[in-house]
Amino acid sequence: MLEKTPRAAAIDGNEFVLILGYAPWCARNAELMPQFAEAATSLKELGSPLLMAKLDADRHTKAASTLGIKVFPTLLLFVNGTSQAYTGGLSVEEIVIWARKKTGVPLIKTRSVAEADEFLKKYHAFVIGLFEKFEGPDYDEFVKAAISDNKIQFVETSNIDVATVLFSDIKDTKHFLGIVKSEPERYTPYCEYLIW
Repeated sequence: MLEKTPRAAAIDGNEFVLILGYAPWCARNAELMPQFAEAATSLKELGSPLLMAKLDADRHTKAASTLGIKVFPTLLLFVNGTSQAYTGGLSVEEIVIWARKKTGVPLIKTRSVAEADEFLKKYHAFVIGLFEKFEGPDYDEFVKAAISDNKIQFVETSNIDVATVLFSDIKDTKHFLGIVKSEPERYTPYCEYLIW
């Protein structure tokens, strides 16, 4: 809880801090608290450097005012002490994706079928990139897209078996891009658009 830690130690002492400003009486806060806590656990398991903190803005009005928290819930990301508004969704998956991208981890690299199975338990929509080598202009564009899109997780692999777990319609190839969605047209290949 942020109210137990001075601002200087919590925000200025950490490179990345995501603060949830809340009021105990607010129903939307009650709905968000479990997602925020689960996202914090997930990010910690992924090795994220992000510190996640809650601030009871109703009880600690001075701290809330200093941080610019006026409505509830308010999520603010501090990067090296400078705040920016949270622009992601409110599900666990959306919080995790947004936080990872904002803290310098826009991609998840999967190396094994077991990792791919774990990935599928957490993400229902994603962009997959299969690359023989993680370099070159096409790979650079893939990384740029991953950085710029804060709503969908990007996953990369160089293993065709892993790629097949993530995208069942993939053909044996060295390069492939595709989108997996939780909709009727679940798989959308984009490999024909790549120039190798």
